[in-house]
Amino acid sequence: MNYKLDKFLNNKMREWIENAQKSDNPPCKDVLLDIRQGNNLCGFTLEKEEKNRYDNEVSFTFIKSETKIKIDCGIYDSKKRRWSSRPCISLGISGVGYSRWYIGIYPNLVYLVFKHSSEITEEFFALKAQLEKEAKIADISAKSVKAWLRVVLKDIDCEYYITGEEHKLTLSLKMQHGLQLDIPIYYNKFQKIMPDLLATIKEYENLINNRKVKVLVSNLKSKKNWQIRK
Repeated sequence: MNYKLDKFLNNKMREWIENAQKSDNPPCKDVLLDIRQGNNLCGFTLEKEEKNRYDNEVSFTFIKSETKIKIDCGIYDSKKRRWSSRPCISLGISGVGYSRWYIGIYPNLVYLVFKHSSEITEEFFALKAQLEKEAKIADISAKSVKAWLRVVLKDIDCEYYITGEEHKLTLSLKMQHGLQLDIPIYYNKFQKIMPDLLATIKEYENLINNRKVKVLVSNLKSKKNWQIRK
């Protein structure tokens, strides 16, 4: 779930970067000074100010409820006219996110992050609630399918194990001749699969045992928790 939430925040950041590219950007040092003086914070307050003991780079973390914005001010080498340490901004909500984005070229990105943080936070928690609901449904579905499989497979003559993913289970059967049969069972389709599952397994088993037929079935994988029929 956190992967999808992190992806959501990164996509939003990319949208803001595109918008920042279309606007006139003041010098980065002016934007950083403006923020350090407490301007355009849109309800955020300074949580902490830190200085890196190795290069003296200053960073600021601002907070509003469960949303945090961190700005690494970077270090500008005036002689070489370039950043020796890149200025970056990161956005995190409820412990998710915090990817660092370079602001040296498009410093208006800083203003956009502060400006739109409230609406993005609302979208974030709406998405989080939706993902939690989907995860709960998937968990119930997985338990139901596993229980059904154990009943159906209690009389088969081969060992098996079951692995789970977000939208499906995979039934792996230990066949003869060192082969393994993997059958994906999607939660939203398992009722259609139920009536034909044993017949399908038997059909593959017959093919494997028929030396005249070449069957594309994977070799046994590394040791698993094979369930032996009792």
